[in-house]
Amino acid sequence: MRLFTQVQHGSEALGCLAELRAQNLELQCAEMGIASRDARLVVMWGGGKDSTLALILATAVSDLTGCSVRAITMVHPGLTAGTLANIEHIVQALRVRHEWRQFLRILPAADAPGDQWAQLYSRLAQATAFHPRFMCVGCNLGSVVTEYQAIADVNAHFRVTGNSGTELDKFDEWAAALRRQFAGNVIFPVSTGRPFLDYYRLWWAIYKELLTELRTFGGFGQQAPECGELAISEYLYDLPSEHDAAAATRVFSVLEDEAVSYTIADYSSLLSLLGWRLPEDIQGGTESDCAMPAAITTIDIQRHGLPKHIEHLNYAAEVLRPLPEMYNRALIWIRSGRSLEEGRETLRRIGIPDELPAAIGPGTPVAMALAGQLLPVR
Repeated sequence: MRLFTQVQHGSEALGCLAELRAQNLELQCAEMGIASRDARLVVMWGGGKDSTLALILATAVSDLTGCSVRAITMVHPGLTAGTLANIEHIVQALRVRHEWRQFLRILPAADAPGDQWAQLYSRLAQATAFHPRFMCVGCNLGSVVTEYQAIADVNAHFRVTGNSGTELDKFDEWAAALRRQFAGNVIFPVSTGRPFLDYYRLWWAIYKELLTELRTFGGFGQQAPECGELAISEYLYDLPSEHDAAAATRVFSVLEDEAVSYTIADYSSLLSLLGWRLPEDIQGGTESDCAMPAAITTIDIQRHGLPKHIEHLNYAAEVLRPLPEMYNRALIWIRSGRSLEEGRETLRRIGIPDELPAAIGPGTPVAMALAGQLLPVR
């Protein structure tokens, strides 16, 4: 059975959405002077509910237009057995081309992430003064770098996103705000006038300064010279230019169209039909593909106490609107103490003390600023 037909069976509304997005892709391809069957689409896919739905719809669009789709998954320490099982099921169901990547490298499989992440996390914990979301700064860095490198390697015409046009506009506004916020700490490259390319140039500048800050830290209780320097070239792509393959890439949204709307029931029905399940080994809350929320919970409770952490969880849930079962599971895990157990185990696995140090430094400017925001990712 064609994937598009399965989408129609799973949800009439999402089937209609796939048809409309296929028509939009054909229009954009015509503007670019390419046939839709020659278009190359890249989907950053973590294995969670949102990126999985985006991948399903992108593959349905491929069914209708003949374009190629490549799914890219970043290997990181938060991947769990449940997430990996979802990825395996969906790859088989969609028969989509799939790659494992870590920063600048393609990996043969989802092997243990190794020292690259551990070195990054240990420095970020110190540079952010043990902010509960220090690992999110690292994952956002990894995601942006992995994404740009994949787009450049594939010479992709479109980067598929699950974000709406309104959200993409907010990201552009946020990028402009970052330029102002970091004006005293970061030297930004001049604008090329190409929003897609300038997005990655902006992050190149911010992350280059962040990694420079991190080079002053080592492992816990060590200075950087004692445990080896952080090699920036292993974590960050070169400054993108107008001559790069990705310069003409466009962002393509698959989860919205003004002519159609869908419900959480549509969403859940289609995911279940194709074999996706909410992993039992993830705390939940707002994430359905990563073990790090339990570690975030552990640090947040140690710093602020349980009532304040529940407030933080409620705020995140209100902003990100997760599936109800995800939020309910998070509350159960937190109140039963399971989050603290899982969080401590996760922190130890990535080389971070599972209790806050007696003395916490002031942190560094760029790291602290990034940790203090709810970081959006395209």
